[in-house]
Amino acid sequence: MRKTIIILILMTSLSCLAQNYKFNLLTNYKSENGFYKEKIIYSNKNDNSYFLKIYKFKDKNIGEIVDLKNSKHHFFKVIESEGNEKVAYHQFVYENSSNVFYRDLPTVFDFKVIAKDSLSKTVKLIKYKNKRKKIIIGIAELKIKNIPYKLFSLFRFSCLHPYEYFTNLSFNENGIVESYKSLNTKNPIFIYLDYYSENVDFELKIKR
Repeated sequence: MRKTIIILILMTSLSCLAQNYKFNLLTNYKSENGFYKEKIIYSNKNDNSYFLKIYKFKDKNIGEIVDLKNSKHHFFKVIESEGNEKVAYHQFVYENSSNVFYRDLPTVFDFKVIAKDSLSKTVKLIKYKNKRKKIIIGIAELKIKNIPYKLFSLFRFSCLHPYEYFTNLSFNENGIVESYKSLNTKNPIFIYLDYYSENVDFELKIKR
């Protein structure tokens, strides 16, 4: 993945009523079987209630802040240029915002730590059809690297469609998901962390 540098933030307002979103982490997950479409995800290590993703739509680069706490989506036009050594430069131009009401699904999840050491832990993720937990509809194995931040929600947002907006689906231990392996032999899925950088520090402001 190319290095990414933010060189310009175009603010919609300088008012004290602006909503501030600060980003200090850049990640990218990939899949060996082509299941997962690559996205650039910016996040905040200390706040898992919002994320910024960059993707292409009709040959246009779109930046979208998903604010799960306030049920808001904020959209930006992303201008990308390339400098020396394949470094990508991003500029963000605010376009619009919308209210979003996330659908509720009956699915529930359980986490079981099956192995751990000082560097990482292996966790079994069990998906049940509903809250009665009688019908298992999926089992996966996660490798989670020990770091001093709780970043499972970042993986959920990046990879676990259609559960990316499930704020109650969270592994409440420190760590970042390094890999995900579905144990369903009919539809094997393997997702891994391709890029991780804490060399990020920028802010976007949205007028309320």
